[in-house]
Amino acid sequence: MQRKPESEGEGLSPLGSRTAVIDMLGSANTAHDGSPRKPNASSEFLYGPGLIAELPLGQDPLTQVMVQVNDADVAWPVLSRLCKKQGWQMVDVESGQTFG
Repeated sequence: MQRKPESEGEGLSPLGSRTAVIDMLGSANTAHDGSPRKPNASSEFLYGPGLIAELPLGQDPLTQVMVQVNDADVAWPVLSRLCKKQGWQMVDVESGQTFG
């Protein structure tokens, strides 16, 4: 997920602070699984309904979140609501198709 750019040629706008993004995802029942973070990890993972969200470490504010969809029937409504509410968009990295 990423924020929709205000104009063409503009770089990625921040989704929000790391804490704000985690709180927003939490409102969609998406959170850490409680396991300790590995010392050399480059990302942290949040688990939600039909999806896994990967947040890059060392980035604040966040400009993008990688989402792996495990169950599209369950994840799609959650992701669609988040994107609509927050003004975010999703990009399918394989096809380049944009949603939201």
